[in-house]
Amino acid sequence: MTVHTSDSDIEKLLLSKREITSYGCWLWTGAVTGNGYGTVQIDTVQLGVHSVAARLWLKDYNPDLWTLHKCDIKRCFNPDHLFQGNNRTNQLDAVAKNRNNNTRKTHCPRGHPYDDENTVKYKNRRCKICARNNRKIYRAITGK
Repeated sequence: MTVHTSDSDIEKLLLSKREITSYGCWLWTGAVTGNGYGTVQIDTVQLGVHSVAARLWLKDYNPDLWTLHKCDIKRCFNPDHLFQGNNRTNQLDAVAKNRNNNTRKTHCPRGHPYDDENTVKYKNRRCKICARNNRKIYRAITGK
């Protein structure tokens, strides 16, 4: 038989393990995952603390959406710092905040600059010099 923890007990647990920063973040002082997110076990299931907080306190909580951080602090679970979105929302948020690894790259893997003259933007950035070299190699191999 599974015991279900009540929302009020979960609230008490979360609030008992928070440290409030000068920025208003509610930092989780309990267990943290290897990549820095607060985690809590409820009814034998490990859950992200920010996701649990969203379910408890966000007005229009939708279980089909991801819970994201406005503050970018992985241990934060202040509902005022949380919002919901899908994978695309998460990716666009990362790009806007310069947290996406690809947006920080200034050069292609072969060392050519990603600048206005040398960059083609289709689905992602492509180096014109590398694209030109790849076409030459392809033509030499295939004869096309």
